Amino acid sequence: MKKFFIIGVAVCLLSLMENSAYAKEGPEWFRLRDGEFEIPSEIQKASTISEVQTFLNSEVQFTRMAAAKRLGELGDREGIGLLVERFAKEPYGVGMSPGGASLVKLEIIRALGKIGGEEAKDSLLNIFSTYRKRGPKSKRHVWYDGDYTSVVSATLETLYRWRNEREIFDLFKSVYLEERKIPDCYTRLKAYELYLRAKMEKEGVISIEQSAKYLSRRLTGTGAGRKEDWVRPGVNSLEALRNMAIMVILESLGEPGLPYLEKELKNIPSGPSNTRRREALNDVIKNIHRKIAEEEKQRDSRE
Repeated sequence: MKKFFIIGVAVCLLSLMENSAYAKEGPEWFRLRDGEFEIPSEIQKASTISEVQTFLNSEVQFTRMAAAKRLGELGDREGIGLLVERFAKEPYGVGMSPGGASLVKLEIIRALGKIGGEEAKDSLLNIFSTYRKRGPKSKRHVWYDGDYTSVVSATLETLYRWRNEREIFDLFKSVYLEERKIPDCYTRLKAYELYLRAKMEKEGVISIEQSAKYLSRRLTGTGAGRKEDWVRPGVNSLEALRNMAIMVILESLGEPGLPYLEKELKNIPSGPSNTRRREALNDVIKNIHRKIAEEEKQRDSRE
């Protein structure tokens, strides 16, 4: 059992490490994956759906990506059908996450979110439900199927636009609570993160200070490192998922959140019962400082 526990920890932690140290893809690839690219001028000039459609059917992957992004910018709901059709035609990505991601599919998902409306939302829900019903191709762990992982995660993130609708709010919660046969800790973690963000907004927790206080006081541990954090190999307990999602959101507060997080750390009562909570919050603070140092180093290298 100990062997499986260690393997489970390693696999789920690997799924959270999306940087070039754990993948062959470099910074440019990650910018493309995240939609951080300029649309070529010839595509940018296209001002109608029919003009963009030619580019959307190109044999060149980047051209299809740029065309999908342009359709999102145009915001014309007549383009939704074209995007859905193109999504269905895209080849299935090959390889582990993140490298197995289909960059065109991710851009189509973002474009649907930008266009908005009921038809776009329903299209995203259909993509999500189709992928979830079919499941990952890998029977070992969801992370071995980069296409599945990236599409499911991106679709959830895009559906966050409709977080105030009960259907979407409940979807986040149901995905988080669902324990599947094939370990899927990353999707469940993403779902709970979005659910928690939406819940905080509903409760009026908006500012950085409010968020730091709200989340820090709900943190009970790091979510990894104990046998109790796992239901079975590769499957996290609900408490572990909650803790990991809380840490993700706390770290996203960045440098502005440090004074409030350090204050919360000091206010944690002493004693063994609060040891894991202190360790978790201390890890969050260390990770924020580490990210700040890395960003400063990158800025210095560019100068």
